[in-house]
Amino acid sequence: MPAISKIRLTNIIYENGGKRFNDDIFEFDGYNGVILLENGGGKTVFIQTALQAVLPHANLGERRIRDTLSLEGGASHIAIEWILNDRPRRYGLTAVTLFLGPEGLKSLRYVYDYSGGDAHSIENIPFVKKNQEGNNRPASRQEIQEYYQYMQSHKMNAHTFDTIKDFHQYIEENFHIIPSEWKSIAHINGAEGDVEKFFEHCKTTSQLVDQLLIPVVEGALVGNGTKDFIQIFERQREHFKKHRELRRRIEESKNIEQKIAHYVSTYTRLHEAEEKMLNKKREAKSIYEFLVEEEDKTQKEISHVEELKELLSKDKQELRRKEASYELALLDKELKNARDDYEIIAEEHREIVSRLEGKEEELQNLEIAELKENIKKNEEFSNILKEQLEELDEDEDIGVLKDRLEENSSILKGYFEREKENLEKQKELLESQKNRYEDELQKIHEKIVGLQKEKQSLIEIRAGYRGEIKGIEDNMENIRKDILANPINEMVEGEYPKWRQRVEEIEGLNTSYKEQLNSLKSRKEQLSIEIPNIHDEIQRLIKDTTIREKDLRSIEEKHDKILSAVKGLRLEWNYLDSIYLKQQSIIEYIEERLERTRNQREELLEDERLSYRLLDYYGGNEYFTGEPLLEEWLYSWRNQFHLLETGTRYVEKAAINLNRNVKEIYREYPLWPLAIITTERELEKLWQKIEGQRQRLTFPILILSQEEAINILLGKVSIEERYIYPHIWQDNIDKEKFQQWKRELEELAKKAVKERKEKEREEREWQNILRITNEFLFAHPYDEYTQLSEELKVLKDRLDR
Repeated sequence: MPAISKIRLTNIIYENGGKRFNDDIFEFDGYNGVILLENGGGKTVFIQTALQAVLPHANLGERRIRDTLSLEGGASHIAIEWILNDRPRRYGLTAVTLFLGPEGLKSLRYVYDYSGGDAHSIENIPFVKKNQEGNNRPASRQEIQEYYQYMQSHKMNAHTFDTIKDFHQYIEENFHIIPSEWKSIAHINGAEGDVEKFFEHCKTTSQLVDQLLIPVVEGALVGNGTKDFIQIFERQREHFKKHRELRRRIEESKNIEQKIAHYVSTYTRLHEAEEKMLNKKREAKSIYEFLVEEEDKTQKEISHVEELKELLSKDKQELRRKEASYELALLDKELKNARDDYEIIAEEHREIVSRLEGKEEELQNLEIAELKENIKKNEEFSNILKEQLEELDEDEDIGVLKDRLEENSSILKGYFEREKENLEKQKELLESQKNRYEDELQKIHEKIVGLQKEKQSLIEIRAGYRGEIKGIEDNMENIRKDILANPINEMVEGEYPKWRQRVEEIEGLNTSYKEQLNSLKSRKEQLSIEIPNIHDEIQRLIKDTTIREKDLRSIEEKHDKILSAVKGLRLEWNYLDSIYLKQQSIIEYIEERLERTRNQREELLEDERLSYRLLDYYGGNEYFTGEPLLEEWLYSWRNQFHLLETGTRYVEKAAINLNRNVKEIYREYPLWPLAIITTERELEKLWQKIEGQRQRLTFPILILSQEEAINILLGKVSIEERYIYPHIWQDNIDKEKFQQWKRELEELAKKAVKERKEKEREEREWQNILRITNEFLFAHPYDEYTQLSEELKVLKDRLDR
């Protein structure tokens, strides 16, 4: 039976809530342990609770576990971690969650085997959860059930069980935890404080048989107990066989130990040479690792400097680009302003020219009129014209225009002077920034060069110190090697008493060897007389031994071939050295895997058939049409909902309860085949689960609450119809996407065929392993193998004598 590593108790409430184990882990690591509890502190409760991890619902005497624990406040979780193998460490976990259901006490049973450091070890089982305030609370039955189901679906070595019988069968076959033995423990602890009293009546072997063995046998005689007792006895035969095999190995080990003694001195010298070589290797490795580390640091510094240089180059390039962009923007702005001023001045010029032309035309008309009226009045008209010309010279509009032209010219000149001055200032500012950046870059380059020189100097100094240290260490090492056999781990002061003791031992051995030599001489004389008589007997023994060795070697070759195949079947069998130790388990496991492979092959055949059916249905269509899909998740989700029923089953039950015809109900509401029904408060939960499977749907699903389903049956009110439509409808409404979907469907069909053929090949392999294993065990049963080994051993012993 495996040893207990840890026990974890979570939300164990007893004595009407007065005492409890919130979430406690007891560590034993395979050793005997003592748990100190005060009087009335729950010693019997602890034992009965721990027994639940092996014997769910087990009573302790007259104490029922339902009465012992207070389960009204939530589920209780009990888990035990067992040490299945010590080197390497492998653990087995048995966990039981107790809770109250409508029918009374219920439990969830879970097992898992794993190696050290597994992420799902006993400490990491989510028996506790965080609430909204950040405090710990015990996990509910639904939460831990979801965890168990998650582990079973994602881990090959995690299992849950519908019945306690299946749970017991699994832990007995795989963990070697015998429930009947634990029932005896429960029997011994049956009464409060009566453990010592029980063993007071078992001081002799007969009393122990009367008190413990006979009641078990009598219980076996009732009902199926005899059959169970026989099965347990048959399973224990493997332990007896293993014990005999162990005794044989002990004898062989003693012989081997004697032979090993002859090689100790030789291997001691070899070990010392290897130690010296190993130390040299370590020293060389340390130097190499140091050089690699220094090289990495240097490379990192060089890379950092190169990155800085590249960043400065990019900054400089960006600065030049910004400077050119800025100058271009200024020129664009200056050009735009000049164009605006030109347009204003040009417009004013055109207006002045237009007015001047009008004045000149008016003047010309006046002159022509005056000449036609009277040529004789030239002088008068001449004076008048002079006056008019003087008036024209004094015209205010012309003077105003001249003033404005001069004013605009002065304004433009001042504006251009100011802009030119601003541009000169900005140019000087950018030039100064450019010079500053170039100075900083030069300083960084100089700093890098200085750091590199300083680094090289430090490396040279360090190399000198190391050379001096190495010389001193070599001198010290040479001295130690001259006076010590193992200078690394020994000292002269500590080795001198050992040398003296060894000299005394050698002198004693010399005396003993002389005595043995004299005895051997006398024995030699005696054997020289007996040799002619026993020579024929030796020849006969050699012949028989050769025959037995040949037969045994043939059996072992076949055995090793089958054992090699068996080791690859399960991780825990990698350490087997004989299939006889677990021949029943091996045969049962191979038969189970063969049956599982057959079932998987049938499933793959079904997948292949469905894939080709979909391909045949849609292959000739140009556009998409729907096809029904439902009923796949009902069984796996049923334990997660208080109510989960398909519409057709619900209608069938309703027709019986309401004494109505199913066809009549269907005519009133033809959508029952599409419906799935749950409680009102679990509608959203069911919606989310089906929404997560939307990719697999090919037809809509209608979600109804139980109240809505009843209203539909009674025809009372209208309901809110909640449909989840297939994802492929949305995609395949597009002709191109539909064609792509058909191509993918064809690929899936080909993949299904490939997986089915692979599974058939795997089935043939399992059949072959089962056949050769059965043939070997039938041809060479364990009793025959043991008898042949014993005969060979006897013959070899006689030859050695």
